[in-house]
Amino acid sequence: MTPLTLCMIVKFPPIQGGVSQQSYWLAHNLARAGHRIHVVTNALEAASDYRMFLPAAERRHLEGEYPGGGFVRLHASDEAGLEGNYIPYANPYVSKLAALARDVVREHACDLIWAAYLEPYGVAAALASKLTGVPYAVRHAGSDIAGLAQLPARQNLYLDVFRHASLVITAPFLRPTLERAGIPHAHMFAVPLAAYASAGFQPDGPALDVDALLDESAAERGPWPRPTRRFDPALPTIGIYGKVSDYKGMFEVVAALGELAAAGRRFNLLTLVGAHGPGPAALQQAIARAGIAESTYALPFLPHWMVPRFIRTCAAVCFLENRFPIAIHTPQVGFEVLACGRCLIVSEEVRSKTQRRADLVDGVHAFVVDDPADVAQVRRALTRVIDDPAGAQRIGVRGREFVAGRFTAPDVSAVVTRLRRTIEEAKAMSLEGLQQTLSELYADPALRAALATDEGALRGRDLDDRERAAVLELARRLMPQVERFGQMLVHKRLDYFLELFGATAPHLRAHEAAVRERFAREFDFRWRPPAEDVAYFGEFLRRLLVAPWPAHLGDLVRYDECLWRAETTDDAAAPPFERLLDMRIAEPPGLGATVLTPEDRVALAPGVIVERFDHPVHRLVAEGPGARVEPAATVIAFTPRRGATAARAHVMNEELVRLATAAGDGRLVAALLDEAAARHADRPAEAVQRAALQALQLLGERHVLMRGPLQRLR
Repeated sequence: MTPLTLCMIVKFPPIQGGVSQQSYWLAHNLARAGHRIHVVTNALEAASDYRMFLPAAERRHLEGEYPGGGFVRLHASDEAGLEGNYIPYANPYVSKLAALARDVVREHACDLIWAAYLEPYGVAAALASKLTGVPYAVRHAGSDIAGLAQLPARQNLYLDVFRHASLVITAPFLRPTLERAGIPHAHMFAVPLAAYASAGFQPDGPALDVDALLDESAAERGPWPRPTRRFDPALPTIGIYGKVSDYKGMFEVVAALGELAAAGRRFNLLTLVGAHGPGPAALQQAIARAGIAESTYALPFLPHWMVPRFIRTCAAVCFLENRFPIAIHTPQVGFEVLACGRCLIVSEEVRSKTQRRADLVDGVHAFVVDDPADVAQVRRALTRVIDDPAGAQRIGVRGREFVAGRFTAPDVSAVVTRLRRTIEEAKAMSLEGLQQTLSELYADPALRAALATDEGALRGRDLDDRERAAVLELARRLMPQVERFGQMLVHKRLDYFLELFGATAPHLRAHEAAVRERFAREFDFRWRPPAEDVAYFGEFLRRLLVAPWPAHLGDLVRYDECLWRAETTDDAAAPPFERLLDMRIAEPPGLGATVLTPEDRVALAPGVIVERFDHPVHRLVAEGPGARVEPAATVIAFTPRRGATAARAHVMNEELVRLATAAGDGRLVAALLDEAAARHADRPAEAVQRAALQALQLLGERHVLMRGPLQRLR
């Protein structure tokens, strides 16, 4: 298949930060897959506060040539000779990036423009797309959509950047808000995390040569003094990295380490927080006040591919983000630490944003600090690492198991498939301007057939004689194109529906021709909201999937419908676009990590769907079309999306179903335990009650149950 040629207008090294990191890995992962990537960036103009230090031996990694012909090439703006060209002067980033992108797109025949971050990259992409006719995709970050895009003076511009994009890269929980702002559901896409993955985040690999790096970066370390003693890797090393802010818990880590040093404990503090600006300066002053300057080794920002080496140099890394003002901010630092097999000291706020929060257990996979603003809590976690490095190492190993599969080999296949479809759709949309002029002809094959022989087919429509003649002339001259375009719309709509039915779709691929032929005969071209689309396509599939189609396909259709209902149950609570800054991501109803006792009351959490299937649909979803299919009664509880916590499917045995349904609107745990013991009277009552209590705890941590009776609205 022909490789893609993309123009990516993005943050890129040496700009530091999460968007820059993910853009870097995505570009190189696409190139490794054989695609041609032209990166347009203003990264070389980044101010020192946000610019990473590139060691001489590392600069070659910015670009790359890969087997199969894929490559990453950098096209960077500069500021030379521009000062004072107009008044009032400001660095014209949008103009410079759009001009560079225009030339790159035309010179290299790019298929699509990809932008990450609204300002200036998304705005520049919209302009370059308009100038070249090439479609663009725009990705937002949490901070720019909930901060920058909330500025009233520019909000309409940013919304138009989204509305005119052929593809908007977003998070699923923001879908209802963006739909309300006029962005079609079919134009939204969530990039799988594997596309941003780096195989470098592994437990095995080199660590940093701290002293050599301090020597090479001496001119880049700003106000940070260098300790008189050399770095001692035999001492427990505590690491912190990222931008300095009052929300990261870094100052509390410093204060806690100061107390531990005063108590006689020895350690290294290794920082990767930058060297310039008010944040690093304030942290350096805090380190001096804490009396640990001689134990602190401060590095400037380093390129993303060196971060795994930094993590592997540490016994533990602290990521204590708390009270972060933008609720939809979902950082990846904790996952990087876990992937490298090092002990993570993490805030409860960060843990609460993970999809598998209940599985990340304090003292097993990481050390969790409930409130990092409490220095005593931070000190206790650090003490456990410094006093027992071997124990911290064991926690790091178990933490690695928690993220197993997330930081495996990069996979851009889903991104490439979606980009190819977007590119093809954009080409078809421009064909002779037909979509706007002849939209009804596309949607109605009977009208097309009638117009071929009967001019009266337009009778009764709100057209004057000239307009009627123009439509007839266009229809007859361009009927082959109209027919092809009508077929394309049918295929496009079917692809959209299959995306909504992600569990069922892979099992239909072997019969794709039959599915498309039947869909083309029955599709009515009506617009519906996504929830109604799911119901419409579910009914279509039920009419289609009768004998001799395999019986398990009907179960997969119901599985997709339940998952969609669970995923959209919270849509009504989605804030409008202009109120995103007010969004608060609350923990879904459940128990969290708190221990359940017989004196507690539990209830079935609101929105939970319990569905019975005749086949093991969870295994069919996991293993795909190649799975062996045997009938087996299966019960699944679907927990709804709450904020950023996605809907999930949980396989239940009959005992779990009895416990969950018995909880109903609210029951005393002790009563549920007694009922379980009565159901299993042939076994020791104490053992049954203990197992039932553990099962109730599990159901609560999975958000199937919640503590206390469900409060009914009066």
